[in-house]
Amino acid sequence: MRGVPSSALPRSARRNTAADASRRSMTSPPSDRDDAFVETTDAVARPIDKSEFQAAMDCLGLPPGGRMVIACSGGPDSMALAFLMQQWGDGHGRGVHALIVDHGLRLESAVEAAETKARLNGLGIPSDILTHDGPRPDSDFQAAAREIRYRLITSWMERARDTALFLAHHQDDQAETFMLRLGRGSGVDGLSAMAPVTDRGAVTLYRPLLTFPKARLIATLKVAGVGHADDPSNRSDAFARVRLRGLMDTLASEGMTPERLAGTAARMARVRRALDCIRDLFVDRHASVHPAGFAVVDPAALSEQPEEIGLRVLSHLIRLVGARDYPPREAYVSGLLSALGAEAPFTGRTLAGVTAAPWRRKLLLCREAAAIAPPVALADGAVWDGRFRIILRSGGAGMSVGALGADGVRQAKPLVPDAISALPAIVRPGLPAIRSGDRLICVPHLGFAVCRDVPDGEIAPVVPFGAKSRGNRPEVPFSNTPQDLI
Repeated sequence: MRGVPSSALPRSARRNTAADASRRSMTSPPSDRDDAFVETTDAVARPIDKSEFQAAMDCLGLPPGGRMVIACSGGPDSMALAFLMQQWGDGHGRGVHALIVDHGLRLESAVEAAETKARLNGLGIPSDILTHDGPRPDSDFQAAAREIRYRLITSWMERARDTALFLAHHQDDQAETFMLRLGRGSGVDGLSAMAPVTDRGAVTLYRPLLTFPKARLIATLKVAGVGHADDPSNRSDAFARVRLRGLMDTLASEGMTPERLAGTAARMARVRRALDCIRDLFVDRHASVHPAGFAVVDPAALSEQPEEIGLRVLSHLIRLVGARDYPPREAYVSGLLSALGAEAPFTGRTLAGVTAAPWRRKLLLCREAAAIAPPVALADGAVWDGRFRIILRSGGAGMSVGALGADGVRQAKPLVPDAISALPAIVRPGLPAIRSGDRLICVPHLGFAVCRDVPDGEIAPVVPFGAKSRGNRPEVPFSNTPQDLI
């Protein structure tokens, strides 16, 4: 059951390589803050040319082929990205598609979305407007808008089978993010700010503009004659980021320019990558992972590591097992690490949707039963519990995928006793199972199947950290047999 950590996967390797390389490398009037970012040198305010953008794209390690999707709010940043991406795509035979989110949080949002779509159409960029029809949040509108955008865009991309999402964050955004996180007391990871490439399950986020100041994006639009929208919330002092933006001129006068702050974030990212490499070596040597979505780690070996590495190992595995986009709070992970090192025997605890429990002198990390999602309809591309993706080629009409449950374990145990006994008891009820109504059809990770009814397809982790050694595969066929897994 020995596993390969997710950090050893090709996409993670691309992320590190891209981050290293990135360090080398009708028009609406601009808002008041646009001018605040324009420095006095001509070099800063000149448009971004094709060769510069080509170098920025080269740093991302973008895999060949496939459509490139742009998150486009219609503001100057995302419109500049759309313009540059369209030029780059034309030169490389790559299609570009934009997604516009009408979050419905402002009265003007529907009109602005339609205007943005018209501007993109003028650039020859096809686009879709994604509309939020849920309840209006009572507070923290910027955070709510971000959550709505991310949810709508990732859902659209999962249905369309697109994987590359491009975002328009730039150097000034990076500097603001660094300062905001510094104010919150963030450590190395937080102060590394935004990475040029970030894996989010089935979707990879690309940020090719992180080395360019905002002023150069605006200059690019002005020279090209491309219009953009102006969101008044970007000038509202109700938001911490906007208030910090108002201090940037003062900070720059003391030497803390956006370029220098972004450079410090890049050095923090370098430290983060070094620490994560040590973490990955430990995981590779002292942890096991399973395609069914749980992990086992040697607590004795963990206790011999420096505290920072121990925290990173646990945080990494908890995030993977819990299907989280972000790591759990450090205070929770620190409490777990302390409990493992205490004189009293460790009896278990839950955190961030994960159960930590002793198992065969090891530490078991598995999905918390209370956090498991309800069943979803079996369909190609469907995601259950944030952890497993369905690959369906045929069959499966009227079926669902959900937790096996205690009753399912009892039903399968007489038929696949060896596969059942090989797994921790606490893991078994949370295994993904396919049913037709109340009738159990198959449990791929146990090799249990009613062969005449099993659809043609596979189940795979959303974050593919499953092992490939000893015959294990991250993608497990529905019609699996016990011998495929043991």
